[in-house]
Order: sequence, then C-alpha cells, then structure tokens
Amino acid sequence: MTHNIKFFFKSVFSSIAKALLLLVFCAGAGFIISWPLWKFASTVPSLYTVTAITVIALILIFCIVRAAVKMPLKRITKIILNILIITGGITCSAFLVLNGRRFLAIPVLILIPILFTLCTALFSEKQP
Repeated sequence: MTHNIKFFFKSVFSSIAKALLLLVFCAGAGFIISWPLWKFASTVPSLYTVTAITVIALILIFCIVRAAVKMPLKRITKIILNILIITGGITCSAFLVLNGRRFLAIPVLILIPILFTLCTALFSEKQP
C-alpha cells in the first residue's frame, strides 16, 4: 500500500515538474525569439517593415510557385486572370471613388462579376 502511495505522489510530482519545465522552456524560447524582433522593430521600424514584407512575399511566392507547378497552364492562366479582374476592378473603383467620380465606379463594380464569369467560361476545363 505504501508503495502505491509513493508511486502516486512520485508520478504526480513528476508530471508537475515536467509541466513547469515545459512552461519555463516555452517562456524562454518566446523571449529569445521575440526580444530581438521587438528590438529590431523599435530601433529601425522602416527596415523592419521592409524585411517583414519581403519575407512574407517570398513565402507567398514560394507557395504559389510550388502549387502552380502541379497545375496545367490553362488553369494557371484562368486563376491569374481572375485575380487580375478582381484586384483591378476593386482598385479602379476605389481610385474613382477617391477622385470624386462615384457614379463611374458603379459600372466598374458591376463589370467585375461579368468579366469574372466570362473568364471562367472561356477557360473552362470541361470540353463540350
């Protein structure tokens, strides 16, 4: 019976020690990672911004290229055109609104889904 009680307390304290060790390790790793980034961001914010945007853009480009290698050219063209239609239409309409031509932005916003549907129909992967 005493052996079971000793084993129970030993396992409980061992689990608590492991959890505390994990907590200390995570806090230390967080400090080691975040403190230099905070110092870099607070001393040279413009360089930090450029660096962060560059790293994010490189990761995004890598993911896109890796996914695009597996796709046929027709599908890649359709995706790129759809992205250009949506971003170009939203950018153009925002530009028109900011320049005071709100009524010209309405046809542009109406044209976005029409062009999107047309592009999707033209580059459809189904053969009739």
